[in-house]
Amino acid sequence: MKGRWTLHCRYARCIDTLGTPLFILSDIRTAIIRHAVATQPNEGCGLLGDDGDSDTITRHVIVPSADPSPVRFTMEPYAQLNAHHQIEQHGGRWRAIWHSHPTSAAYPSPTDRAQSLNWAGIVAIIVSLAQPEPVIRAFSIIGGREVVEHPLRWVQHPLP
Repeated sequence: MKGRWTLHCRYARCIDTLGTPLFILSDIRTAIIRHAVATQPNEGCGLLGDDGDSDTITRHVIVPSADPSPVRFTMEPYAQLNAHHQIEQHGGRWRAIWHSHPTSAAYPSPTDRAQSLNWAGIVAIIVSLAQPEPVIRAFSIIGGREVVEHPLRWVQHPLP
């Protein structure tokens, strides 16, 4: 599993500057929240990408969990590979991985930090459903330990 993540990260559009804003289509925000709520009490997850022409995240692919759990996510391997192909088939680049925290804060858990070693350079987006209104935050996790937040900017159209 680690080799596949490392391989795909080489082709991903990794965030070059820690803490820079991440631009995401508003429709994707809605889809992420809808899926996170639908998978409760377990964590939901998916991959996000751009279209290759813009730094805006314009592609969202839900990836089912191989082992549904309320405290961790494990993407189904074939669905994960298919998600990468969907993002990349028209020149898109993998930009982020997202998952939900059904009962905890939108901040990387120790498990998230350990798993981040499998997708080095990719932004982790976490959706918390612990409050009445969902909270979404984005982070770079360096070396499985250091956490740097990226401001999220929800946009209607891709930015050039």
